[in-house]
Amino acid sequence: MIDQKIIRDAADLYGCTVADLKSPKRHRKYADARAVVCYILCQMRGWTYSEVGRTLHRTHSTVIYFNRRADEWLKLPILNPRGACAIKELVKRYNTTEQ
Repeated sequence: MIDQKIIRDAADLYGCTVADLKSPKRHRKYADARAVVCYILCQMRGWTYSEVGRTLHRTHSTVIYFNRRADEWLKLPILNPRGACAIKELVKRYNTTEQ
């Protein structure tokens, strides 16, 4: 339940819908939002790459790519300040152990 809320909140932060995140659209705001969702679900919530891929209608290798990309944003925020802030915001909101 909380995982679906994370996806909705990430979409809201980027001004798009959950349907946009799951669609084949390749606009940067959708791709960046997907990267944020992938990072949060894999790193913070413990989902596997395949689980996240099925949820977002992507392959596991795409999820791995998005995770690496988001990790780079956190290490070097100048690459994507909006992405780094979005990840930090969602981590702050959902940094709990509840499932």
